[in-house]
Amino acid sequence: MKHLPLFILSLLSLTITDLCFSQSTVNTAGGQITGSTGDISYSVGQICNIVYSGGGTIILEGVQQPYNSASLPVSLLQFNAKVTTNKLAELTWTTLSEYDNASFTVERSNDGINFKTVTVQPSLGSSKTPQQYSFIDDAPLIGTAYYRLKQTDTFGNITFSTINKVTIETAETNINVYPIPTNSILNLKINNATNESYTYTIFSTNGLSLLQEKITTNLTIVNTSSLTKGAYLLTVSRKNTVIKSFKFIKN
Repeated sequence: MKHLPLFILSLLSLTITDLCFSQSTVNTAGGQITGSTGDISYSVGQICNIVYSGGGTIILEGVQQPYNSASLPVSLLQFNAKVTTNKLAELTWTTLSEYDNASFTVERSNDGINFKTVTVQPSLGSSKTPQQYSFIDDAPLIGTAYYRLKQTDTFGNITFSTINKVTIETAETNINVYPIPTNSILNLKINNATNESYTYTIFSTNGLSLLQEKITTNLTIVNTSSLTKGAYLLTVSRKNTVIKSFKFIKN
């Protein structure tokens, strides 16, 4: 019978005196473990160290454990919003790939800040090829409306698309604000303002209402001198419904 190598015999006499410590710090560029009889190199991953001792000998064994790199369940190629010939809002979007995707929620806003759900469309299913979606908003806001997609995966996690806007003009929404940017005065011009109950409101970027006045003439002078320098949103409402909005800069 051949003699077992001395190294194997020494292993048989060892007792395990420590356990594996998993989920240790990730080494992002690999590394090297050095011992008295040699060294071991390891690549990117989480290192689980197991310690054996006995007979005056200690062996450190490194075992690599992979770690997960999070990726989004949907790869969105495009999301578009446009006005149809009969003045409806058409939303279309295309995904390059999907997995673990539950649904898409189309959300709409009149100020680009506060969004409400318009519709929910379930996922077409997991795929590595492009998939196309569409939705017609047949009750759109008059004036400018902002749309975004909320994607929800099967675990309840959500992500948002970029924001697109559409403007549906009617005779009553022929409204202009100038100059933009402004130093102190904004001119708000609206047709037939005296025939309807119009109001303008200026909001901060976090949605806080700062100024609000009724519009009684075709040309309204809006004094912004009390505002600090920065970006703002001006909305024009009729009977508590926003019909047009403008983003402007105060210098």
